[in-house]
Amino acid sequence: MVGIKYFVEDIWKKASLGYLLIAVAVAVCIRWYFHIPPPSYSVTFMAVAAGLMALRPEMGGREKWLWTLVLFAFAVVEIRAINHDRNESEARQESFIKEQRQHFSDIGDGIKGALDQSDRNFNATMNRTGALLQTETGGDSFCYVTFERSGFQDDYGAVAYHRGGYALRDLTIRIADIGKLIEVINPPRPVGLFMYDPAASASFQIGSFSPESFDGPLKVFSLTGKQKQDFNIFFSAVNGTWYENARLRRVGDQWKRAIRVVRRTRQKQATIFEQVEIVGFNQFENGVTEQKRVLSIVKPPSHFIKGEQTEVLRSQLTSRPRQFPNVPRRIRYQ
Repeated sequence: MVGIKYFVEDIWKKASLGYLLIAVAVAVCIRWYFHIPPPSYSVTFMAVAAGLMALRPEMGGREKWLWTLVLFAFAVVEIRAINHDRNESEARQESFIKEQRQHFSDIGDGIKGALDQSDRNFNATMNRTGALLQTETGGDSFCYVTFERSGFQDDYGAVAYHRGGYALRDLTIRIADIGKLIEVINPPRPVGLFMYDPAASASFQIGSFSPESFDGPLKVFSLTGKQKQDFNIFFSAVNGTWYENARLRRVGDQWKRAIRVVRRTRQKQATIFEQVEIVGFNQFENGVTEQKRVLSIVKPPSHFIKGEQTEVLRSQLTSRPRQFPNVPRRIRYQ
């Protein structure tokens, strides 16, 4: 045992063993320089090298310098390992963040796609609902009345024509002859009310009116002996109300028409259809103009009640002062 101990101590103290260990450390350091190990590996080898230097106190100066260089080399390897680990950690973190962003982007795209599809479905549903609603109410469809020859030369029938893509529901048409007006004077007022003669107004319950169809003649009007004929026609349906000004004028031996249809809303009124056959005719007389014209030529004031004319003198319409009975002076003063 003593011989073995001396043999080992002799080998341990030899400089060749120190150089062999230095060569092994240099080989490990070169490999780790090109294949960077995880952090703290180099620190472990540095601790081992420092321990070998402490256990070999009889090292020469050259061997100490070599071990010192080996320790610096392992320090450089450790620094490279730390930087490499940090770079890999940052790369992994960046890759993770990128994956998370892509994941959230995919989720956002999915949500956006779902919302877009929901919007498309909603718009399609609203379009179908709007189409159904317009089908039920009639949408922007309307109708108008024109006058066509019926039978004799001066007999013209009122025919209703549909315009639009939807059927009209609960359609009612009222045709009023504005040439037959009533001036109703309520004594003692010299100016009375103005209205259509009930006998000159005719109403028709059409009900449902299909698109691209016509109905009539609703009524036949005789224009014999006349030079013009004016009508105001009022329409009412589920989709609203509108009115028509129809003017007929005799031109030679023929009757020409001028038709204007107006739809009135809360904001405005707009002409939705117009058909003029009368050359140079560019003005439709309305009821107010006709009322002023008729009232201006009525002298003395008169009123028509159910077609019967009654003359009323102006003196009969003037209010008279009240006449009080004779009262005794004593009672009068009291």
